[in-house]
Amino acid sequence: MVSCSTEIDPMTGEVWDEGGDFGNEMETLVGALSLSSGDSCCTADPGDAAGCNDPGCSSCVCDLDPYCCGTEWDQLCVDRAANSAQCLGACKCTTQCLSPVADVNGTSSVNVLDVQCVLLVSLWELSGSPAGSIPVCLAVPTYKADLNCSGTTNVGDVLVAIPLALSLALDASIDADGDDCPDACIFPPPDPCAVGSGVCDDGDRCTINDKCSGGTCSGTTKNCNDGNACTSDHCDSDGPLGGTNTYGSCYHNDISWTCTDSKFCTNNYCDTSLGCIVEPVNSKCDDGNWCTGTSVSSSKTDICVAKHYDANGNGTISASESNPNAGDANGCSFPDISFQCNDGLPCSADSCVAASGCKNVDKCSSVSNGGHSCHNSAAQTDWGLSGSVNTGSSIPAGTCYVSSCNSAYFNFDGAYSNGCECVQDPWDLNNLSGNSSGDPHGVGDLLDNSAKNVQVTANLLSKTNGSDSDWYKFHGVDGPDNVACGGGNTGDNFHVRVRFTNNPAGFLFNVWVDTGSSFASASNVCSGVSDWSDRYDFISGNAGTGITGECPCTFSDGVTDKNQCSTQSKHYWVEVFRPAGAFGCDNYTLEMSNGVY
Repeated sequence: MVSCSTEIDPMTGEVWDEGGDFGNEMETLVGALSLSSGDSCCTADPGDAAGCNDPGCSSCVCDLDPYCCGTEWDQLCVDRAANSAQCLGACKCTTQCLSPVADVNGTSSVNVLDVQCVLLVSLWELSGSPAGSIPVCLAVPTYKADLNCSGTTNVGDVLVAIPLALSLALDASIDADGDDCPDACIFPPPDPCAVGSGVCDDGDRCTINDKCSGGTCSGTTKNCNDGNACTSDHCDSDGPLGGTNTYGSCYHNDISWTCTDSKFCTNNYCDTSLGCIVEPVNSKCDDGNWCTGTSVSSSKTDICVAKHYDANGNGTISASESNPNAGDANGCSFPDISFQCNDGLPCSADSCVAASGCKNVDKCSSVSNGGHSCHNSAAQTDWGLSGSVNTGSSIPAGTCYVSSCNSAYFNFDGAYSNGCECVQDPWDLNNLSGNSSGDPHGVGDLLDNSAKNVQVTANLLSKTNGSDSDWYKFHGVDGPDNVACGGGNTGDNFHVRVRFTNNPAGFLFNVWVDTGSSFASASNVCSGVSDWSDRYDFISGNAGTGITGECPCTFSDGVTDKNQCSTQSKHYWVEVFRPAGAFGCDNYTLEMSNGVY
């Protein structure tokens, strides 16, 4: 085991400082060894193509960027070594100095004991770093004893510790910014232009002779011009594009394929001296289109009018080098003559078909559930469509309109776009009952004690009251009045109600009532309503007088504050109609009930 008190000369292997004065021997070592961080993976070293001093880091970086091992270890190589997404794990290019620098024994100060400890670690690494033999003086991870960040602990690290132990500054070649932390241990490293050095790397492989000027590193751009007008010349500093090109070299890419003016009727090529050349070819200007030329009924007259020539070879055709009447984007003159297909009829849709010429068709498309028409002459007033709000209206020439509707369909909104949008309800369509008071649609008996409820859904396609209406008839039955009412007393549940539960078109109804079943003797009890009731399931009035309801009621006459129970059964006729000004083909839902509260 290596003893922390042993003093061994790293140059001879003999005991060091035999006089115990830590003097002449140290001075000899400082003068004899050259301290340099030039091979650090974390510091740019222009001109050195050997990679860096850490094989693992060098392998990682050079796999990504062969330039770093084939040409030089420049700033871009260092950037890859310090990039967490690339090689930082292998290279550890982050600031690694201890605080204080070289305090390897953890005493918060740097003295001869730290120097001795660094020496012992270097000897331990030299002996193969046997397990269990790490010098006991070391209070930090072993890699922290690598004070100059060279990748291993050796005599160079001892020579970093010596001046620090003597409170002396490190050599500027090791610590350019004078912060006692070797520059190789800092990332990013100190800017050489900021500390006065004239040699630098601007990180651009397409510049040469980089040097500091005014505190900024810059170089001269490489000249890649090969004198060929058919190539694009440039330098790529990030990597090769293929072939034999290398990092930071000139590229001469063939651009003759770009020599086209996109003109259909021209030939294009590249002249190495003049650049792109464009020549017109008249025979190419025949598009086979009947809608271009001079007449839709004769042969076409299509010519190539593009006369372009890049006379000065600058790759751009100027006004003086081209015909100002160069035709369309293809260089040909294809005059559009589709306007000749206009037949002057307002109801005609006129177009020109390239393969056949003019096409003139009815512009009005078919309508749903009906027919359509269009007048080419002046506005018409001699048309009419039953069930439409436009009946008898004036229709301007060239306007498409609904001229007829299929059986049972109506054009209520007068719109052409949706055709005949309304359809009769099944009762009207099939000539069933419900179209008159003499033939109403029978709903049946509605018994109050059974809380009977009937709903019907239908529509009306007339626009005014009287021209069309739906009739319903039902028998409101007053059942026995010995039912519970108002807390268990004898009472009457008779409560007839007629109402719309759905009425988007604003329909109304009239009601007739008779105790018999003949409409001739019935009385019109209400008109133009949407909700109506006939009921006796209540009681109101002052004590002894004015009692109108039968809830509760009595079977004996003359009982104070009660009416005598009686039978209220009646026959009801309901006429549903569309009031004037209410349009639309939406259905209504009519509810008729008795004893439903």
